[in-house]
Amino acid sequence: VITGKNATDDDWNNFYNKIGRPNLEKYEVKLKEGQEVDQNFLKKYKEVAHKSGLLPKQAEGLFHWYHEEVEGAQKAVLEQHKQKIEAEQFNLKKEWGVGYDKEVDLAKRALRQFATDEEIAELKESGLTSNVKFVKLLNKIGKGLKEDSFKHESAGNFGITKEEASRKISEMYADK
Repeated sequence: VITGKNATDDDWNNFYNKIGRPNLEKYEVKLKEGQEVDQNFLKKYKEVAHKSGLLPKQAEGLFHWYHEEVEGAQKAVLEQHKQKIEAEQFNLKKEWGVGYDKEVDLAKRALRQFATDEEIAELKESGLTSNVKFVKLLNKIGKGLKEDSFKHESAGNFGITKEEASRKISEMYADK
């Protein structure tokens, strides 16, 4: 009996088995040069293709189509993200004007003050150091600290406030 639109999964399995559906082992997906795929995903894909009644050649063709679509979508998202970052950085350059380099340097020094080289590398890899809001935050932190308190090789020295300095001077004069 040829299965119809009201057929159950068991009906379809019986139909495919009777017409000679290939074993799951026959489902091969030859990856194209440079193509990387998670092996667990590939295994599950083959199982679903087999269960769904796709022939091995159909399953392979569908897999390559899907993979190319996903890659294209990922590239489009990355390109949009890159353009967004470039636009934000352009606007920041306009906002900070000729002092842009000085302001960015202040943000970098604030980051070096509080983060290790490994942490800075992780932030760069994640793309956070290109985030305009993060750069502005670091710039504000840098402005909040005394310029002469930055030490490129050590962290934790904030300097002292004017009030603390005045109090120390008064204590020194009072101590005979």
